[in-house]
This record gives sequence, structure tokens and C-alpha cells, in this order.
Amino acid sequence: METDNSKRNDRLLRKKLRGYLIPMMLTMAAFSLSEFVDIMIVSNLLGSKAVAEYIFYHKPDLR
Repeated sequence: METDNSKRNDRLLRKKLRGYLIPMMLTMAAFSLSEFVDIMIVSNLLGSKAVAEYIFYHKPDLR
């Protein structure tokens, strides 16, 4: 009986994961693309020194 319930739970989790996986990956790709475009715009309009400052102040805090 418990193995039957475990199989149903496993199937449900896999179905939910598939439902969220593609939207989550598309969201991450869109975020990365927007950061890349931001840097390209800043570099073209303000120069390389502005890009360095932009990256310095907008990088994630890894501490």
C-alpha cells in the first residue's frame, strides 16, 4: 500500500517539476539577457569606465 502511495507522490512531483521547469528556465534566461543588454547600453553610451562601475555596484554580494 505504501509503495503505491509513494509511486503516486513521485509521479505527482515529476509532473509539477516539469510544469515549473521550463518557465523557471525562461525567466532566468530573460533576466540574464536583460543584464547583458543593460551592460551593452551602458558601455555604448557612457564608456568602459561606467561599465566597470556598474558591474562593481550591481554584482551580487557573495559574502
